[in-house]
Amino acid sequence: DIDSSEFDIKGNEQDLVFNKDKFSSLNPYQFEGFIAKVFESKGFKAFCIGGANDQGVDIILLKDNAYSLVQVKKYKESNHVKSEEMRDLLLYIL
Repeated sequence: DIDSSEFDIKGNEQDLVFNKDKFSSLNPYQFEGFIAKVFESKGFKAFCIGGANDQGVDIILLKDNAYSLVQVKKYKESNHVKSEEMRDLLLYIL
């Protein structure tokens, strides 16, 4: 688990401040937790469910009686999300 105070989450994108080295050192599960905290700062209830056999869904969000599914990817700065991964997520949602 991470301490969101280390990242100064205040409720809007301009206020999201973090130490790049500390941010880069988060493992994938800590990164999912961090992303969940960002959504919580926006008024969502966030439930991390990522792990083996999660079918690509890492976080379930609830706000105003509507659910949203989030897939989180943490790559090295030089790497990018592949189109196949985006396609897989879209197919899962449909």
